[in-house]
Amino acid sequence: VTSTYMSQPTTTLIVITLLAFPLAVWLERSEPSLWQERLFLPSFTQEENLHTPAHSKGTFLPPRISENITFTANQNPIILARSVVIPPGVTVTLEAGAHLFAHEFSQLVVEGSLATNGTQANPVKITSNEEHGANRNWNGIIFKGTGQGTFNHTTIRYGSPAITCEPQSIVKIMNTIIEQSDLGLYTESETCVLENSLIQYVTDGIISRGISPIIRESTINAKKEDIQSF
Repeated sequence: VTSTYMSQPTTTLIVITLLAFPLAVWLERSEPSLWQERLFLPSFTQEENLHTPAHSKGTFLPPRISENITFTANQNPIILARSVVIPPGVTVTLEAGAHLFAHEFSQLVVEGSLATNGTQANPVKITSNEEHGANRNWNGIIFKGTGQGTFNHTTIRYGSPAITCEPQSIVKIMNTIIEQSDLGLYTESETCVLENSLIQYVTDGIISRGISPIIRESTINAKKEDIQSF
């Protein structure tokens, strides 16, 4: 098969090009809609700042709590703005009426001891410090090593998991409500006990690994699984 290519005079092409440029300029100035319709001009809307704290002033927890301390309702709001560690040998106590507010992705790591001493009439409340629902998840309270905890008449919201019991930790959760989270309780500890408590409005209630969770007279209402053991 033979293909034949015929050359065209270059003079004609140059003349057409020289005439086309001023014509395009004239069209742009006289009929701007002709070229504007050919352009894709995305419209940018300023995104709303979703990271809006409910409380910007209050009692902020330091990154590492170096001595025993007790928080009362007089120090509300108590703000957890980052990862905060309670080291071995240190005890933090939240008395009745104390309200702890957690920033998105913050967490309270307990290697020492944590006690919440709420009452039925005046519980301890631990919840998110974010105004917008999309940003309310935080990493909860994590008991590491030989960390110890006692929860009494406490409400914990939006922590995912709300409470984590790592191996060897000793945690007793009594008269407590855990709600509005992806996971209520994660436990690998045989001495992590849920008693007279309620887990509700969560995706999964309890996940335990390597142990059978200790649950006494408690109610779990989860969207998917109340209890999963691996």
